[in-house]
Amino acid sequence: MSTHLPSKQQGAALLVALVMLLLITLLATSSLRDSTLQNRMSGSVAERQHAANAAESALREGERRLQALANTGVSSQGAADCSASIGALAGSVGNLCVLSTDRFATSTVAGTDWWTAATYATDYLGSDGASSFNSTPRWNAAYIGTSTTDLETLQQGKGTYFYRVSAAARADGKRFPVVRQSVYRITVQ
Repeated sequence: MSTHLPSKQQGAALLVALVMLLLITLLATSSLRDSTLQNRMSGSVAERQHAANAAESALREGERRLQALANTGVSSQGAADCSASIGALAGSVGNLCVLSTDRFATSTVAGTDWWTAATYATDYLGSDGASSFNSTPRWNAAYIGTSTTDLETLQQGKGTYFYRVSAAARADGKRFPVVRQSVYRITVQ
């Protein structure tokens, strides 16, 4: 019985196996990085959607409160700031901030964080008085003008009035501010 042993091993199989292992490791690392990036992107989309929902809720609250004001038979040409407006309208509708001028019509002012100052915005409270958002959205309404031309009707506080309702919110991560605006018309009979 004779055993034949090679006199010298070349190691080619070991080299090929190591190269294959290196390639598989690179592929796994690359796919892991892509997966992490996709998770971050989907988280950002969800965060932005959360902020958009919060801003939309605050916008609708502003419109609802303006309509409630019209339903009481009262109109408002606004006040210099939110606290004065809320105080003046407290007998008719609570938490209604109507500014006398549309301060945010220009992009230089609208681009600022106006919603962080209590002077120019009020907290979204929700229909039940308790907001369910972590970062409370804020809103205001600004008096734009009226289409009523009859002076006697205007002196009685009656007619058709236009307001710009602005709402802003930030998502939980505070990275994405979302601003929503609408022009809202009320008619006071």
